[in-house]
Amino acid sequence: MSDGSGESSSLAGAYATANASLRETAKWLVGGVVGASAAIFAGSSLTKLGSLNVETHAGRLAIAIGGAALGFVALGLILMRAISVLQIEPLTIEAVASDNGKAIADVRKKIETHYRGMLPGKAKSLKELVQMATKKWEKRDPKDLPFVKEYLAYHREIMPQASFFLLQSRFRKTVHALWIGGPLAIVGFGLFAWAANPPEDKLATKPPAVQITLP
Repeated sequence: MSDGSGESSSLAGAYATANASLRETAKWLVGGVVGASAAIFAGSSLTKLGSLNVETHAGRLAIAIGGAALGFVALGLILMRAISVLQIEPLTIEAVASDNGKAIADVRKKIETHYRGMLPGKAKSLKELVQMATKKWEKRDPKDLPFVKEYLAYHREIMPQASFFLLQSRFRKTVHALWIGGPLAIVGFGLFAWAANPPEDKLATKPPAVQITLP
């Protein structure tokens, strides 16, 4: 790894561009979900949902309500995951080193695997690295200046990676939600459309009892 800030700045810029791309895709997903919800509400006026009642159409009414609920829950799942990608949260190296959450733990594992044997002070983990840096910073010993410089250089490189890995994890969950929620929404709203549009009641007609044919 180079100690210069030019390479770290270039790497940070690359990860920032990747983050922006993921967030832009998430914005598109949010817009699609909101648009789909609005279209469903607008289209509901074309259904005969208001003509359904418990006495004559109890089954259809239950299916319509259940289908709509299933569809909106599925869209809500996609929306929730997409919004998590859009959230910008401050991330510190202390959190990456010590947080026990699954997402952060996965990020930490990726970083420690990538930098195995290369961390400053021969640290074996990010947690150990942060502890070493904290102690040396408190001592303010000029002999530790090379370590501090190397630590800062690694910090500039590690944190953009950690932010990207965390955002990438959230985006993957959004994709999984899309694969699951999309078909569920189609099934749910399909059931709603079918149940809310019962066939027209046809009046039974009988042939006349007597038919007179005039010459």
